[in-house]
Amino acid sequence: MTDTTTTDSDDAETYELTADELAGIQMRTMLAANLGKQYDGDRDLYEAFGWDEQPGVEDFYAMYLRHPYARAVVDIPATTTWRDPPTITDSVEMGAGETTAFEDDLATLEDDERLWHYARRADKLAGIGEYGVLVIGFADNRDLAAPVDGGEIDGPADVRWLRPFSQLSVEDLRLDDDPQSDRWGYPEYYRLDLGDEDDATPETSTTAWVHHSRVIHIAENLLDDDIRGTPRMEPVYNALFDIEKTLGAAAEMAYRGADYGLAVNVDSGYQLEDGGDRMEQELQEFMHGFSKTMQLEGADVEQIGGNDIDPTPIINPEIEAISAYTGMPQSMLKGNETGERATTEDRKEWYGSIAERREQTTTPIIVRDLIDRLTEYGAVSQPNGGGYDVAWPPLAEQSESDEADVQATRAEVLQQVQALLAGMTTADVVEFIETGEFPDLGAESTADVPPIDEADENVQDYYGSAFPEAEADD
Repeated sequence: MTDTTTTDSDDAETYELTADELAGIQMRTMLAANLGKQYDGDRDLYEAFGWDEQPGVEDFYAMYLRHPYARAVVDIPATTTWRDPPTITDSVEMGAGETTAFEDDLATLEDDERLWHYARRADKLAGIGEYGVLVIGFADNRDLAAPVDGGEIDGPADVRWLRPFSQLSVEDLRLDDDPQSDRWGYPEYYRLDLGDEDDATPETSTTAWVHHSRVIHIAENLLDDDIRGTPRMEPVYNALFDIEKTLGAAAEMAYRGADYGLAVNVDSGYQLEDGGDRMEQELQEFMHGFSKTMQLEGADVEQIGGNDIDPTPIINPEIEAISAYTGMPQSMLKGNETGERATTEDRKEWYGSIAERREQTTTPIIVRDLIDRLTEYGAVSQPNGGGYDVAWPPLAEQSESDEADVQATRAEVLQQVQALLAGMTTADVVEFIETGEFPDLGAESTADVPPIDEADENVQDYYGSAFPEAEADD
């Protein structure tokens, strides 16, 4: 796959910084230069601790590939978000079992092109750096650098492939510099390295300019820039680096401790025969495991080393810091190495964060952008209702114990209100306890129900127990 419309002569025009972008870069550089400075610059904490003041996307990618906690920081939000894919439904109401062409086309792409599989991968890659992209391979008989020709696309079969890239694969951006354009300041073209990001096959790698109409741009944790977000590792990069140092140092000390040495103290008045050659042979045979004993005369032997180090007290505060920023339970970051699992409260808070992420980031930036692009160019039929709904499945199913507690609570509620709902049958009672939904009793069933007598002591007792705060306010 090569670029046939853009040559290297265009490189000089590739990435023209606007005044705002240049000011932003200068500001970030200035802030980074002052990180960790104390006493008018006489003390540099970052230099003392070995921390990188300005890690780049290459540093983040390297950390992601080799550091278990770094991979967890990037991957767990995406894998939890996409644990189950969203359900996309046409906003028009259809009969039971009926679907629209819009829904059928999306289902085809989900099955044939693994639509949400690639969306999930793009989500992960976008979190390594400041952004990521998902490129759509439209079969419109045009070069990647050309705008998509919707007239050549007729249904989901004309989506040939999907491919995600991290920021590391984006060699350049060409921004729209027309203030009158709807895309002013946004990428118009992406120069992508279509080879392996780990340079496994550098001889076959190639670059190509890709028009923005073929690209879904994914950036999370945006601040003052709509193009570049905050890498997921950046706020915890120092903690990740400290963990790497500690684990490496502990492993080295454990190795050196296990590989202990021997100190041989020869009595000052003892004369070694043969210049100590026999003693040297005895020591060598013992150290290399050929003999479990040593026959030495006139000498004492002492073991040197053998001390272990426990990195846990050093690493745990770093994991606490990572957990505080990411919201991930510490047990989830550490894994299940001790048989401990995240508590119910931890999971509830984490799933709440993921539900918010689904609504605020994943749905608008990935799901809707992708579907809107597919419908815009005819790969997916337009929804009959003029719009569509995105619904995510719940992150956690209730256990049998939780469900039993809920049903017991519903039964208690029913005991309080059943006297007021004379039309309820036994089947209605069972339905409410199992589903939590009151049946439609109809006007005839409730026509003869007398009005509530608020002066009745039973009614007052019920309201007092059901709404204690209101009674206290009175």
